[in-house]
Amino acid sequence: MAKSLRSKPKLRAKSVKRNGEFAKLNEARNARLAEKLKANLDKQKEDKMEDEDKDKEKVEKKKISTSGPRTRNGRISKKKNKKNTTN
Repeated sequence: MAKSLRSKPKLRAKSVKRNGEFAKLNEARNARLAEKLKANLDKQKEDKMEDEDKDKEKVEKKKISTSGPRTRNGRISKKKNKKNTTN
């Protein structure tokens, strides 16, 4: 008779399943995920420590200057635009 998903017996049955069967699965899943995240966090910390050690060991390389002259096309177009604005 009560076929609706809002009927009291169906709601009670879903609640029992949610608190009994599915709760165990949910707790197990949460435990697995927490363990995995903890392992991942530990690994990240170790990698970060190794990277910091490597950074300290590296010698600074000479910086390359990029403020020198650009291509000829850039200068020509700049000159052309300058002529157009002064007219």
